[in-house]
Amino acid sequence: MRNGVTGAVLCTLRNIQFPPKPVYALHYSPFEENICYAACMDGAVYRIEIPHIDTPMPDLPVTSIRADPILETLNTQFYGSPGISGYSTPFVTQRTPALSLGVLAEQPKLTVGYDDGSIKVYDMQTQEVG
Repeated sequence: MRNGVTGAVLCTLRNIQFPPKPVYALHYSPFEENICYAACMDGAVYRIEIPHIDTPMPDLPVTSIRADPILETLNTQFYGSPGISGYSTPFVTQRTPALSLGVLAEQPKLTVGYDDGSIKVYDMQTQEVG
């Protein structure tokens, strides 16, 4: 997670497996505050609780020149990267990699596209295909 103004790294969300598998898609839930879902190469869709991080916003004049966010990020990571947060838990799992996902806007349903060409629709309350 990065600060939207400065680009500085605030925290890293990562699952507990090692080595971590690549994430192919990320979707914020319209039904739950500070929750997003991540489709992962290991076949799981992770439910991620986004921690609340207070970051003071500097009072920058409209005409100010800021440093390149990439350089700020490199400096932040070099001198002491923020800790890894363990806020992710497997929500649904399959044997094939999850490549895409989305949350329906009208009802609490999660759609997931898998590497085997299938698309599954899960009820977010029961975690059952429905």
